[in-house]
Amino acid sequence: MKKKNEKSIAAIHWQNSEILLQNLLEIQADESLRAAVLFFDFEKAENIEFTNELNEKIKNFPIPLIAAVTGNLPENASALIEKAHLCIAEKSENAVKAFEKGLINRIVSKNEVRRVAILLAEEISKLAPLAVRACLKAVNRGFEMNLEDGLTLESELFAAIFSTEDMREGTRAFLEKRPPAFRGK
Repeated sequence: MKKKNEKSIAAIHWQNSEILLQNLLEIQADESLRAAVLFFDFEKAENIEFTNELNEKIKNFPIPLIAAVTGNLPENASALIEKAHLCIAEKSENAVKAFEKGLINRIVSKNEVRRVAILLAEEISKLAPLAVRACLKAVNRGFEMNLEDGLTLESELFAAIFSTEDMREGTRAFLEKRPPAFRGK
């Protein structure tokens, strides 16, 4: 794992499930990170195994996890692309099918996958990190709740965000017509 820039983006290159899980744990512990990009080449990948622990970690990851996949997607590629929050993929017949099912957000040429995924992560990193984390929490936990409990969770998360320094910074930036400088506080 390496940080793309010193403050906000982590880049992970698939090696195997065990190393990926360790990288995800390290990223999760680093509160300065605002997005992560997982680069995965299906042409080079061996021993593609998604354990229950790894599946849950990806599905419930607290910051946006962008899968940047190259190579021809095998039919069983959904283990990765369904669980990542966003997916950028190289154009292939299976990628088009996955896009039509809503599993892939954007299809680009092989040479563009890396650049587009990092640009997306950089755009996300400009957003209020506490609000982004709260949105992911609401979506992930909300799927497991009935409507009433989901709305209660959303209200609780909103109340927690409403009292933060980032909320005040966002309001000030809006009134002063300047970009906000969110700090995750």
